[in-house]
Amino acid sequence: TTSGLLSFTFFHLGQRPNILRKAQAEVDRVTEGQPITLAHIAKLTYVDAVLKESLRLYPTAPAFGRATKDGKGFDLPNGYRLDDGEVVLVSLFHLHRDPKVWAEPEVFKPERFLDGEYEKLPPNCYKPFGTGERACIGRAFAIQEAMLVTAMILQRFDIELSDPSLPLQIKQTLTIKPDGVHMRSCELFSQRLASESLQRGYIPSVVTLDSIGFQRLPKDQPVIVITASYEGQPCDNAKLFITDLEAAKPGDATGVSYAVLGCGHKDWARTYQRIPSLVDKLLSDAGATRLAPLGKADAAGDFFGDFEAWEDTLWAPLTSYYGGDPAADKVGSAGEAGTSDLQVEVVSETRFIGGESGYRTGVVVSNTRLTADELKLGGLEKRHVELRLPDGMTYRSGDYLAIMPTNPASEVQRVLRRFGIAPEATLLLRPAAAGAYSHLPSNAPVAASTLLANYVEVGEYCSRRTLVELAATATDSAQAAALRSLAEDPTYATEVVAKRLTLLDILEQHATHPLPLARFLALLPAMRMRQYSISSSPLWNPAAVTLTFDVLDAPALSAAAAAPAGDGSSSTSSRRRKVGVASTFLARCAPGDRVACAVRASPAAFHLPADPAVPVVMVAAGSGVAPFRGFVQERAAMAAAGRKVGRALLYYGCRGREEFAHGPELQR
Repeated sequence: TTSGLLSFTFFHLGQRPNILRKAQAEVDRVTEGQPITLAHIAKLTYVDAVLKESLRLYPTAPAFGRATKDGKGFDLPNGYRLDDGEVVLVSLFHLHRDPKVWAEPEVFKPERFLDGEYEKLPPNCYKPFGTGERACIGRAFAIQEAMLVTAMILQRFDIELSDPSLPLQIKQTLTIKPDGVHMRSCELFSQRLASESLQRGYIPSVVTLDSIGFQRLPKDQPVIVITASYEGQPCDNAKLFITDLEAAKPGDATGVSYAVLGCGHKDWARTYQRIPSLVDKLLSDAGATRLAPLGKADAAGDFFGDFEAWEDTLWAPLTSYYGGDPAADKVGSAGEAGTSDLQVEVVSETRFIGGESGYRTGVVVSNTRLTADELKLGGLEKRHVELRLPDGMTYRSGDYLAIMPTNPASEVQRVLRRFGIAPEATLLLRPAAAGAYSHLPSNAPVAASTLLANYVEVGEYCSRRTLVELAATATDSAQAAALRSLAEDPTYATEVVAKRLTLLDILEQHATHPLPLARFLALLPAMRMRQYSISSSPLWNPAAVTLTFDVLDAPALSAAAAAPAGDGSSSTSSRRRKVGVASTFLARCAPGDRVACAVRASPAAFHLPADPAVPVVMVAAGSGVAPFRGFVQERAAMAAAGRKVGRALLYYGCRGREEFAHGPELQR
C-alpha cells in the first residue's frame, strides 16, 4: 500500500510543478540541507498534506465492508434495508470525491488538509485506512515511512514525467496502484528489437503472448519472448499463454526455436524474474530449442544496458538459424554519412514490408454520414464513427480521444511528384547525429509513401524561418527577393498564415528551387495527434467510443498563389482543395480499420456533476455537440437503470436543420 501511495503521489507531483516546488521548498527550509531525521518529519506539514490528498483521490485500499452483527438487520437511509448476513461495501473513491463535502473533488489540492480546513469537514468523510476495529493497524508506520521516503526524494531529485501525455492507468488486485511499468518496458524492448531486425533484413511481427497462444507458436521462424512478472504473476496479456504452457507435456513444443528476455526489479527478490524464468524452463521442458541464454534486464541497474547485452547474444544464433555465417553477422549500411545532418537514399523501387506500428490501436466498428450528400446552406459533411478501444483503455464522458492520422493521399502524391520519386520507392534516412529527428524512422528502410503519409505534417503552413532559408538558397536574385518578401510583415500574415501556404505550395510556386528531399523532410514538423471530443458515455459501452465531427473539404486559399507559372498546371492548382488531415482520415476509415488512438482527460470541471440529481444546463458552441451527446447519453442510461437524475437542458446551434446532427436521437 505504501508503494502504491508513493507512486500516485509522484505522479501528481510530476503533473503539477507548482505543488512540487512548494513541497521541495518546505523540505529545504526544514532540513537546511542536512540528512532527514525523525524530528524533521513532524514539521513537514505541506508534504503531509500532499500525501493525504493523494490518499483522498487514490486510496490504495479502495473499499471496506460493513455487516450487521446483532442478527437483526439494519435500515439504511433512502429506504434501503441491510438484512442479517448481508455485507455493504463502502467505496472510498466515491466517499472521498463526494461534491457535497469536497469542493472541486477531482482536483489535486493539498491545501484541503492545511490551516484547519480538514477539521471543518463532516466526520467520517475521509477513511483511507478503513475505520473501526478493523482499520489498518500499520497506519502510523505507513504514513511515517511515506513521509520519510518522499522527503528524501524531494531533497535530492526533481520530478518529471517521462511522457506527460500518458494517461494514468490503474491496476486493482487487493489494492490499487499505477499499472504496467514493466509491461511498457517489454513493449519498448520489443519495438527496439523489431527495429534492429529490420535493419538486418528480417521481417518481424510484434504480438502479445495471449494473442498468439502456446498452441500456435510458429515452428518455421524463431520466437523471441520479452516478458515480466507482476507480483510473481504473468502480465494481463500473457495469462492464458502461461496457463497453457504450464499444462504442456514433453514434445508439445518440439520444432519451436526461442529466446527469452525478462524485465524486472531485483529489489523484489522473492518474485524477481519468476515468469521469464518459468517461460524459459517450460519451453525447454516441452521440447523447444533455446537459441540464446535467458536474459535478465534489471530496472534497479543498467536496464537498457542489460537489454543490449542480451541482444548482442541473439544475432549470431539467429543468423545460424537461417543458414548464414554468424562470424559475418553485422548491420549492413546503404551508404556513408556526408556533411548534411540528414541523408536520404533511394534503396529500391519495390515496396518494403516492415513491422507493426508501435501505437496502441483501436478498431473502427462503424462509420456513418449524418448529413445529406448535398447541403443547401453549404455546410460541412458530418460523420459519426464508433471505435473499439484498445484493451485496458478507459474514459469518462467529456474526455477526448487523440487520433494519429495520416496525410491525405493527394498531398503525398504532390510531394512525390515534386521530388520525382516513385510511390513504391524505399528510402533510408540517416541523421548525422544520434537522436536527431527522432520523429522520423531513421536507419531502417521505409516506403516513401509511408514516410510522407505517417510521419510529417505536409499540410502545415510554412514557417518564417523556413522562408528565410529558402531565400538564402534560391537559384537567382528574383526568386530570393520573392521568398524574402513572403517572410516579411504584413505579407507573411496575409499570404502565408491566413492562406495556410505550405512549404510544398511554395516549392511548387518556385519550381526551380534546389531544396533537396532530405532538407524538405527536416524542415517539416512531426505528425501530431488530433484531439476529438468523445460523443459517447462509458455507461453505453465502456470498451468503445464514438466521435462526431465535421469533415473539412473546401477550396484551398493557397491554390492560386501556389500555381506555378507556365507549366500548364494552373487550372489543376486553382481547383485544389483544402482537406482536413484528421477528419479526412477518419471519414475514409471503414469497419475493421485500425486507428492509433489514446484517451486524453478533459479538465476536471468539464464533467457531469458527481450527484446525478443535480440539474445541468449545456451550451454547445456552434456545431460542437459531441461531448454533450455523451453527457445526455450518460444521464439517459442512469435514468433507464432507475436512478434519479436531474433535468438536462441543451442549447445547440447550427446553420439549419439539415445540419442538426443527432437531432432525432437527442429529441428522443
